[in-house]
Amino acid sequence: VVVAHLVLPWLVWAASVAHRSWSTAGVASILAAIVIACAPSLAPAFAIVFVVGVILTATVLRGRGLARVIWLVVPTIVVFAPLVWTRLSGGEHWALLADPGVPLADPAGTDVARRALLALGFPGAVTGDVPSADGWGAFLPGVVAAWTPLLVAPVLVLGLAGLVLGRSIPALVLAITALTGLGTAAAAIGVAVASDGPDAVTLFPGAALSLTWIAALCAAALALDAIPGAERAGARVRGTLAVITMATLALSAVPALTAPLRGAAAITEGTTSTLPAYVEAEGRGGLSTATFVMAPTADGAVVADVVWGETASLGGQTTLRTARSAPDAGDERTAALVAALVADPDGSAVADLAAHGIAFVVLGEGADSDAARAFRLVAETALDQRADLEVVGETAKGKLWRITGTVADRPDAHAGDAWRTALVQAGAVIAALLLALPTRRSLEEARRRSRVVGRSGRTRRSPRPPRHPARRVAEATTATTTDRDDAGES
Repeated sequence: VVVAHLVLPWLVWAASVAHRSWSTAGVASILAAIVIACAPSLAPAFAIVFVVGVILTATVLRGRGLARVIWLVVPTIVVFAPLVWTRLSGGEHWALLADPGVPLADPAGTDVARRALLALGFPGAVTGDVPSADGWGAFLPGVVAAWTPLLVAPVLVLGLAGLVLGRSIPALVLAITALTGLGTAAAAIGVAVASDGPDAVTLFPGAALSLTWIAALCAAALALDAIPGAERAGARVRGTLAVITMATLALSAVPALTAPLRGAAAITEGTTSTLPAYVEAEGRGGLSTATFVMAPTADGAVVADVVWGETASLGGQTTLRTARSAPDAGDERTAALVAALVADPDGSAVADLAAHGIAFVVLGEGADSDAARAFRLVAETALDQRADLEVVGETAKGKLWRITGTVADRPDAHAGDAWRTALVQAGAVIAALLLALPTRRSLEEARRRSRVVGRSGRTRRSPRPPRHPARRVAEATTATTTDRDDAGES
């Protein structure tokens, strides 16, 4: 999602002028694919804005640049077509919106207060651990901190004014963009398509709010540009409003900007591995060694996973696993192995693990509850009694056992026809990159067009170069001589 936050402003800028040249259309198409890959929940909002853009290009511009606008979605469609086909054929339509990466549960709710904070542009909510949505609760009393989100009111008021005072077509597009972003954020907190063990994980509204914020800032700029008045008076009003708006936004961001210095940042440096150090050292040679990890939950259930290599990495995460609506054959097999390991100390569960390339078994601490502690005691006793497991010892990540038997090599993954799909996807991306390269003609056309986004792209008149003083004197002398000659002839 962080990548989506960084790329979204560039996408808005490039997409707004994509109808002017193929270079900007190529850049915007690549950025659109990146944003959708990082935040798939933005796809419905992008689809609505894209349809509006196509309609405006076909009507207002009479079709000029329509092919460039249509190209904006071509790389995204080609890249995500296999995933869309897989999800639709499996009946998991909503899973297409799942956020990539490690699923994290949202502690905030979906009450009216949360939705009001979303309308102000804050994805979080006031909870027991978070006294204020914008972080000012760490500096101010709770009664005062409850009102600090209103610091963003100036930019929102200017944004609403821009929809009325600004140029009609840009204002219309920005209004639709802001509403779709806000609607997506409001809907996201109530849609759960992924899971983290027994916990359902809702969509993160931050990416949609970024889209709303960009539209609000652009609308505020339209309002400042449209303020009437004399040249100096209008400049004073615009400058004053701009300073007030930026100052309140900067003040609202103080808690977030100072969080790393105060040790209150939500993002911190993690450990080098999610597995015990012994397994980390054994797995540094590659992904040939696997670890079977079990962790009890608060209700006594078990979350099991297979980690290849020295740690569970971000590259090993996929929404094909985290956003499944029903267990597959692999899940059922894993559950059966967990039950066999705990309930049957003399069974063949360990041999089955070794046959799949698993060399270690880890029993994590899990949740802190009576049911979790009871399961951990039973599982630890059963695993200690197995003759085909060697106890390595207690670690910071849980108790570790090593399989003493022969561990099979990791089976090779058969790509099948996937290379053909990858070739088509790479072709679409390469075509977009080639279009993004500027040419001499595109640069010359860009210099002749208005640089104001949303204004007509008509050719600008080049200012007449000033004449040299000596040339003006020569022209005046020539004119005087001509007049004298005419007078003499007459």
